[in-house]
Amino acid sequence: MKLRIAIIWLAIVHAGIAGEKVNFFMPAQDELWGIKHLTVADFRYGDGFHPFISEMVESALRQHDFFRVVTAAQVAAKCADTTFSRRTLLQPDSMKAICDFLRIDAIISGDVLEYHVPPDSLSKEIIKRTIWTGEYERDEEGHIIQELESGVLVRKKKFVERTVELSYRIRTGVVTIVFIIWDGENGIPAVTDTIVQVYDSAKIYEDEQVELPDSATILNNLCRDAVDVWVTSISPYSRTTRRDIADGNDLIYKGKVYATNGLWEEAIRAWQQAVDQDTTLVAGYYNLGLAYEALAEYDLAILHYKRAFELDNSRRYRKVMENLEKQSQKRKQLLKRKQKRE
Repeated sequence: MKLRIAIIWLAIVHAGIAGEKVNFFMPAQDELWGIKHLTVADFRYGDGFHPFISEMVESALRQHDFFRVVTAAQVAAKCADTTFSRRTLLQPDSMKAICDFLRIDAIISGDVLEYHVPPDSLSKEIIKRTIWTGEYERDEEGHIIQELESGVLVRKKKFVERTVELSYRIRTGVVTIVFIIWDGENGIPAVTDTIVQVYDSAKIYEDEQVELPDSATILNNLCRDAVDVWVTSISPYSRTTRRDIADGNDLIYKGKVYATNGLWEEAIRAWQQAVDQDTTLVAGYYNLGLAYEALAEYDLAILHYKRAFELDNSRRYRKVMENLEKQSQKRKQLLKRKQKRE
């Protein structure tokens, strides 16, 4: 009996540590599952467009090093001599067509609702202040006391606490931006988030040597902070997990070394070379599916898992393929429900 329990326990432990440790990108939320290639449209502001929010979003997305961004310049170049233009990005009825044309999954757009630094608030207040009397501290014999200040001996000033009336100013600012991710497959908003950023200098008294930022600097910083907060919230996170990586020839092994060191792009090149040399190499297709899944390239992952399953009709390949397909269906159902609510 004890032997059977020990065998079962060892089997459970072995199952828990099976496979290699690898890093996978996990979607920040279900609605973003499968979105990786995108572009950024202009952000509306009043009757026109804000001049630089879209550029900030592009820059922030590139810094997170996950999303593949078609820049404004690339959109303009691709749309030259076609019926499409940058303004087409903001037309819901043509979003699917332009996403297909640009080979992207989604379009980011938005609205700047607040963008304001009002005049400073000015007032006065009676407060306590510690003030130099103009005299210096003396010892019992009447000699001025000296003390070290930044490595130099200086005379010790004599201070008193007094109640004084001082003018002060308060500078504030607010930026509110609505960010929208339009799903390229059906042209509906997959994600809509409102980010508010506020600046408040608090009270700056007339005797304080504080230089307040001007309106342009405040608004620019608030916009950048709003963009950074939002892009961070939608960016997939890396999670360490254990997954089986198939063994095989030298190229398969080479890719496996790359993968276990987090070098998925290099692993893909090695495994792609392997299947190019042998189109029946199951391990190559399975590992390619694993690599694309790790990089959140789910359509490509499903494609390669299917190829592995076609070559080897085993439960191992069917399971990973079906898991991704279920996740894809879950997202589609989620968006359909959202579309009905709207």
